[in-house]
Amino acid sequence: FISEYGADSFSAALNREDQETHAAEVGSMLRQLVSNAAVSGGACLGGVYFAFADEWWKCAAHSTNGFPACGGDPSVHDTLPSWEHPDPNAYADPVMHEEWWGLLTVGREKKLAYDTFASIESPATGGLSPSPSTAPPPSAAPPGACSIAGSDRYAPNLGGCCAGLLVCVESRQGLPDYCAIGHACSSP
Repeated sequence: FISEYGADSFSAALNREDQETHAAEVGSMLRQLVSNAAVSGGACLGGVYFAFADEWWKCAAHSTNGFPACGGDPSVHDTLPSWEHPDPNAYADPVMHEEWWGLLTVGREKKLAYDTFASIESPATGGLSPSPSTAPPPSAAPPGACSIAGSDRYAPNLGGCCAGLLVCVESRQGLPDYCAIGHACSSP
């Protein structure tokens, strides 16, 4: 099980957000997980993408790993680097920006990586169901249906609980609950 994987969308080399490279890296990582899924004969039980949405509060108010302090202001999307990956070939840009790892912006707007992530077929479902805009409305889970990792979330348009490579995320700012790939879910 891969407990955390991902990439940031800010490029130190370009000094701007680079959603195209972010989407390509996220897609590559998820395809590797899917191609090695235990349900298909591989060794991987699943993974949790880091992070669902950008986290503006992450930049340290003090110097870390030789990088200067970012300021730590949760109302500012900091662009100073947080750390550098030890393998310069691991990412297109090995300089990491902790506040830029989301599939969504802090305002819950989709990044290109979100659609890339959602487009990759899940080995657990044999294919993804329609997007939330075309999915049927959520329905209650059968009694006792969801007990995965302490979750009581049910995803009726996926045919069950958020499991495997799917992670149910609770709503923020009045938005409905979603599995991390963008499929509606609700409490039983």
